Amino acid sequence: MNSAEKPYEHLSSQEKDIFNVCGEIIAYERRAGDLDILKLRERATELFAKMRKVDLSEHDSYFKLVAEASELKKEFQEIKNRPSE
Repeated sequence: MNSAEKPYEHLSSQEKDIFNVCGEIIAYERRAGDLDILKLRERATELFAKMRKVDLSEHDSYFKLVAEASELKKEFQEIKNRPSE
């Protein structure tokens, strides 16, 4: 069963973290046309799609997916903390 098919309560903490950061980025509303958030949203959507193809607990690239989510989260925090124009 891939990570996206598991009930939320059965996900590992890493799986929850990945889905939570992807969901927060995808749902984030800022200024229309903000290219940085659009690019980040595209990457978050791609990561979410990857999670639909693997079971994180059994996948060899586990660390790559966790590292990718961590990088997305870092970049997202930087975008959120920018002063709005």
